[in-house]
Amino acid sequence: MNLPEATKELRVSRRRTARATINIRRQVEPVVSYRESRRELTRRIAEREKRNLLRAAAREPGRFGEWLDEFYRDFMPYIIRESLPALGDGAAAYATGYINRSRELLAKARPEDMELVLKDWAEQRAG
Repeated sequence: MNLPEATKELRVSRRRTARATINIRRQVEPVVSYRESRRELTRRIAEREKRNLLRAAAREPGRFGEWLDEFYRDFMPYIIRESLPALGDGAAAYATGYINRSRELLAKARPEDMELVLKDWAEQRAG
């Protein structure tokens, strides 16, 4: 192979590499965007959840367990409504999973410990 042929081959190879890189970016960017939007969605939901939990723990500590059941029953439609644009048909499953995980994390928490338990709630849930 002479120098002009080698140069031409190198240019072709660089173009292929550039095209491959662009194609990979096109495949990866939506995944990253989806993850970021889902993380932001979870953060927003968790902030609202945290405000409600702290308010209820301070207002009615003796009835917090009962309130928690009512809250999550009423919170489900909110989560579905908020997540529907991003998740479509997966919104209900996401909401169910979110609430189940919240219940697990709060299972042994006492109302008087809620401030400490919920300190980094949004970051923890969105992580």
